[in-house]
Amino acid sequence: MYNKIGQSYGFLTDDAYVVDAAHGVEFLLAATLYVNADGVLNDNKYEYDTIGFPFLRDLGRRVYEAELKRKAAAR
Repeated sequence: MYNKIGQSYGFLTDDAYVVDAAHGVEFLLAATLYVNADGVLNDNKYEYDTIGFPFLRDLGRRVYEAELKRKAAAR
């Protein structure tokens, strides 16, 4: 897996290229979340660790599992 993340003022972005050659799985996944529960910018109180990263981890796992089950014509 190759990815690049960005964090700023409650915005969390992750762009990932996931490759599992052993299982013939390959996909790109990009997501941006806003995790600023109090709505105050520049207070360094953002939910990156409690909401953002766990959500992105779970999203990546679900997409990977779906791709494992999907029957692609090119595989």
